[in-house]
Amino acid sequence: MREKYHAMNALPNYFAESDPCHGYSCHAYANCQNREGHAVCVCNDGYVGNGIDCKSEFLQQTKFF
Repeated sequence: MREKYHAMNALPNYFAESDPCHGYSCHAYANCQNREGHAVCVCNDGYVGNGIDCKSEFLQQTKFF
Protein backbone atom coordinates (compact mmCIF):
# COMPACT_ATOMS: atom_id res chain seq x y z
CA MET A 1 0.00 0.00 0.00
CA ARG A 2 1.40 3.38 -0.94
CA GLU A 3 1.47 6.28 1.47
CA LYS A 4 -0.58 9.25 0.27
CA TYR A 5 1.34 11.80 2.31
CA HIS A 6 4.85 12.54 3.42
CA ALA A 7 5.50 14.01 6.87
CA MET A 8 8.27 16.58 6.94
CA ASN A 9 10.45 17.48 9.88
CA ALA A 10 9.82 21.00 11.06
CA LEU A 11 12.86 23.25 11.02
CA PRO A 12 13.02 25.92 13.68
CA ASN A 13 12.13 29.30 12.22
CA TYR A 14 10.01 32.35 12.94
CA PHE A 15 6.94 30.98 11.12
CA ALA A 16 7.04 27.43 12.52
CA GLU A 17 4.54 28.08 15.31
CA SER A 18 1.95 29.85 13.17
CA ASP A 19 2.42 28.03 9.85
CA PRO A 20 4.44 24.80 9.69
CA CYS A 21 3.97 24.75 5.90
CA HIS A 22 5.81 28.04 5.44
CA GLY A 23 8.89 27.38 3.30
CA TYR A 24 8.05 23.76 2.44
CA SER A 25 7.82 22.65 -1.17
CA CYS A 26 5.36 19.96 -2.08
CA HIS A 27 4.87 18.47 -5.55
CA ALA A 28 3.02 20.64 -8.11
CA TYR A 29 0.00 18.31 -7.74
CA ALA A 30 0.05 18.36 -3.93
CA ASN A 31 -0.61 20.77 -1.11
CA CYS A 32 0.82 21.26 2.33
CA GLN A 33 -1.42 20.63 5.32
CA ASN A 34 -0.91 21.39 9.00
CA ARG A 35 -1.43 18.13 10.88
CA GLU A 36 -1.02 18.54 14.61
CA GLY A 37 1.62 21.22 14.12
CA HIS A 38 3.60 19.34 11.46
CA ALA A 39 3.85 20.11 7.75
CA VAL A 40 2.50 17.26 5.61
CA CYS A 41 2.43 17.18 1.81
CA VAL A 42 -0.68 15.45 0.42
CA CYS A 43 -1.26 14.58 -3.24
CA ASN A 44 -4.35 16.18 -4.76
CA ASP A 45 -7.42 14.11 -5.66
CA GLY A 46 -6.71 12.01 -8.73
CA TYR A 47 -3.01 11.67 -7.87
CA VAL A 48 -1.09 9.14 -5.79
CA GLY A 49 2.28 9.34 -4.09
CA ASN A 50 3.94 10.68 -0.99
CA GLY A 51 3.25 14.38 -1.54
CA ILE A 52 6.78 15.04 -2.75
CA ASP A 53 6.31 12.84 -5.83
CA CYS A 54 2.71 12.57 -7.14
CA LYS A 55 1.59 10.70 -10.23
CA SER A 56 -1.79 10.50 -11.93
CA GLU A 57 -3.95 7.62 -10.67
CA PHE A 58 -4.95 7.03 -14.29
CA LEU A 59 -1.32 6.56 -15.37
CA GLN A 60 -0.66 4.28 -12.40
CA GLN A 61 -3.58 2.01 -13.44
CA THR A 62 -2.81 2.02 -17.16
CA LYS A 63 -0.41 -0.61 -18.49
CA PHE A 64 1.53 0.37 -21.55
CA PHE A 65 2.76 -2.39 -23.85
